[in-house]
Amino acid sequence: MDAETTFHVERFWSYVDRSGGAEACWPWTRSVFPSTGYGQATTIRGLPGSPMGPTTTAHRQAWIITNGDPGTHRSPLTGQPVTNRVRHRCPGGPLRTCCNPTHLRVGSDQDNADDRASDGNQPRGTSAGGAKL
Repeated sequence: MDAETTFHVERFWSYVDRSGGAEACWPWTRSVFPSTGYGQATTIRGLPGSPMGPTTTAHRQAWIITNGDPGTHRSPLTGQPVTNRVRHRCPGGPLRTCCNPTHLRVGSDQDNADDRASDGNQPRGTSAGGAKL
């Protein structure tokens, strides 16, 4: 890792509250995406797997810093490669701002949907956006 990338990685971790210890959730302390509540981090160029855009989710950036490129999987519908999701598997339930790499997992869109359903985060009934009354 070159000096510039190291600087950006250290700056990234300075925005993560790791005071609870290794097993605790490590919340992102900077801005969040208003539409999703996920931490909003600047993409660190020079790390394999970093997105092309100027920002990414903080938990995805934490995964890339710690574990590298999350890789791809084949879409079951089209057979095309699709970027893997970085999913929260926090012990106390998913915390959207958590950046603790031990609480993160890589998986497909289906894995992510299954997580939402099992965690009770899947809108049902009139709370679903497409619900008809």
